[in-house]
Amino acid sequence: MPIFNSVFCLRKIIAILGCSLVVFQAGVFGTSAAQGGAFSTSVDAAGLEGEAAIWHHSVSLIDPPKYGPDSPHFDYVNPQAPKRGSISLRALHPFDNLNFIAHGARLAPYIEILYDRLMEESRDEYDTSYCHLCEGLRYSSDYRRITVRLRPDAHWHDGQPITPEDVMFSIQTYKTRNQFGAPINPYHYSYYSHVKKWEKTGDREVTFYADKAGIREMPAVIGSLMVLPKHYWQGLNDQGLPRDISHSTLEIPLGSGPYQIAEIHPGDRIVYRRVENYWAKNLLTAVGHHNFEEIKFLYFGDEGMAFEGFTSHHLDFFREKKADRWVTGYNFPALLDGRVRKEPLELETPLYPQGYVFNLRKIRFQDRRVRAAIALAFDFEWLNKFLFHDQYQRISSYFAGPRLSAQGLPGPAELEILEPYRSRVPEEVFTKEIRVPVNWDSREGQTKDLRAHLRQAVTLLQEAGWLIKDGWLQDGNGQPFAIDFYITTDSEFRILNGFLKNLAKLGIHAQVWQVDNSRYRKQIDKFDFDIAFSTFDGSPSPGNELTAYLSSESADQPGSPNLAGIKNPVVDALIERIVEATDRKSLEDATRALDRVLWWNQYMIPGWGTRLDRIAYWNQIRKPAKMPTWTDGFPAVWWYDEKAYVQNAGVK
Repeated sequence: MPIFNSVFCLRKIIAILGCSLVVFQAGVFGTSAAQGGAFSTSVDAAGLEGEAAIWHHSVSLIDPPKYGPDSPHFDYVNPQAPKRGSISLRALHPFDNLNFIAHGARLAPYIEILYDRLMEESRDEYDTSYCHLCEGLRYSSDYRRITVRLRPDAHWHDGQPITPEDVMFSIQTYKTRNQFGAPINPYHYSYYSHVKKWEKTGDREVTFYADKAGIREMPAVIGSLMVLPKHYWQGLNDQGLPRDISHSTLEIPLGSGPYQIAEIHPGDRIVYRRVENYWAKNLLTAVGHHNFEEIKFLYFGDEGMAFEGFTSHHLDFFREKKADRWVTGYNFPALLDGRVRKEPLELETPLYPQGYVFNLRKIRFQDRRVRAAIALAFDFEWLNKFLFHDQYQRISSYFAGPRLSAQGLPGPAELEILEPYRSRVPEEVFTKEIRVPVNWDSREGQTKDLRAHLRQAVTLLQEAGWLIKDGWLQDGNGQPFAIDFYITTDSEFRILNGFLKNLAKLGIHAQVWQVDNSRYRKQIDKFDFDIAFSTFDGSPSPGNELTAYLSSESADQPGSPNLAGIKNPVVDALIERIVEATDRKSLEDATRALDRVLWWNQYMIPGWGTRLDRIAYWNQIRKPAKMPTWTDGFPAVWWYDEKAYVQNAGVK
């Protein structure tokens, strides 16, 4: 049967990108590494032409960092949180792979917890990272040269030290192509595309070189590097054969992070156990974190079964995705008697861009008028009123935040950027404000403008050469216009049902096919779809990640997040301008210009979002009194209350 949930939301790689870099000078030699300290030095800076002598403990892409080199912990953690207890969480899909580098296989949830990054971001600042594996970093004034120095006590779970060779092996892996010429991991390949060269420059130092000057985000890009053990991946596996990091595997990998894998049962569950002597446990980036002794991920067949598992306490925490269940479904005994807490948390985050993207590799979607016509048939207001209980807002930008989203008509700075491309972008870029079609009239309580929008859609389709014959939309050769949607859950069909009816009014034959997650992922990776739901990784400081999502470079890389297959030289040029912006204002101006070009090219049917984090949990788990700013921080900074667990067990 057919699928859809193309919610191809790649996880956010830490400390992601931007411009307007702000750094904080650390203290002098003698600052305790265990306190997260870096240091300044003049010894190793000698002879490094153009490179600052100062080692930094943090990188911030927007505001000055909140925490100094001697800060003992982040404000949103409980440094006295007990280290105990086991929690069970939902695995979204079955898994058959423990290697996050191998693309295409079904990766086990939470696998990144096995590893460490050079820097870790704080959860109460935007795009600010602090030294973790590295005890300091420095860079040249033109950002072409970035040096990191590793902590001397950092080690793998087998006791071997983490070395410059491990760091160099990791960046080499991220930039490797397979025997067919494709990147073994498309996202990482694009993300580190400007890293040209690297070399060992000291016993604990690695220096990276960018391919061009002026990329102010490069220190943050390097800081996000997750480090892999070279000696492990170049060794032999359980069968005595050489390991291949480009292939999926169920062999438990070696890591250095706060958890190790204790049990795996593919298709059912995976269990992580806390590392008692975690080397980084006293760092700023780890104090008050990783408090659960054991974290289990259990797979349930669908969301409904998972919710039943939560209400019967087979799961301890549930992140609610269905608006109607949030409103009507939380009336079970454990919630009514207080053993379960239901909390809508208001996060200080913008609405992240998401929606239905057109596959431009399909000829019928290459005409902008066709894409605009189909978008007019999507009735968000009806969905929000009758399915979503008015809990969502419509997305009206590709970027998160008012300073990055195009507002009104382009101003002088945007016009200066866009003018050279006037003949190559839609006229609306210069003449129209960005607004989504609105069908619902709240005063009259009815869908008012849908018919007008459908008539407009018919006109656009006719202009593009599509005419209705015998009740169906056909091209000049008599070929019908058909769309296949692929989904993985029943709830997605409910969302699409009204859309399909409106498409039928245009003469478009649309079908929905429900398939399993594995098949769906394979089809998405091969770009074998017509229209798919996609979530973009909206950073408050956009930069290098745009290459992966929107550029010509990534359009034909299997598995890349550029689902639409955008190949637009103007988009490429504007991305480059964003990446090379020398200050925050230049970045914002270029981002708004790009927003207009993307929007009026109609690459996406705008989706919806909410700033509410809808969570429910059994009350033996606790959260910090002061929560992080842009995330609920679960499970990283929550902990287990054994007394509450005993009380819960006594309730019948």
